[in-house]
Amino acid sequence: MSREKYEISMDVLNQAQPEGRMFAPTNVASGIDILRTVSSLLIKQRPSVAEAILGIAMKAKFDVLTDNKEQILFAHEESEFCQRLCCTSSRRFTLHVFNNSRQEIMQIHREFTCCSGCCWCAYCNGCRQEVIIEAPPGQVIGTVTQA
Repeated sequence: MSREKYEISMDVLNQAQPEGRMFAPTNVASGIDILRTVSSLLIKQRPSVAEAILGIAMKAKFDVLTDNKEQILFAHEESEFCQRLCCTSSRRFTLHVFNNSRQEIMQIHREFTCCSGCCWCAYCNGCRQEVIIEAPPGQVIGTVTQA
């Protein structure tokens, strides 16, 4: 699994309002309001000693940081060992996202896909990657689908 760092623009959540104020739309869960105060995020995967030694993918853990390297969220993956071992990038998982008070504020689900959206069949519904985002957990706020 790659240990790359990803930067995510938060411009969608931080649209400027008249008089320089920002307000929360009614359909956004209060747990993710902390994302309104940042312009970008740095997501760092925590290294796993067992993964480095054994070479077997372990459940991923992530720290979500602001530009100033301040941790605002953390996340961990829930997935099955056999799928991590055999299916790698096409496996089913649930990513649990927590705030600094250890309250779960978001879940991101992905179901198993047979071929993980390879270039020649990414337009097939059975191969297309899709995640479902719930915030708070149990309330779907959107999906992200591979185009």
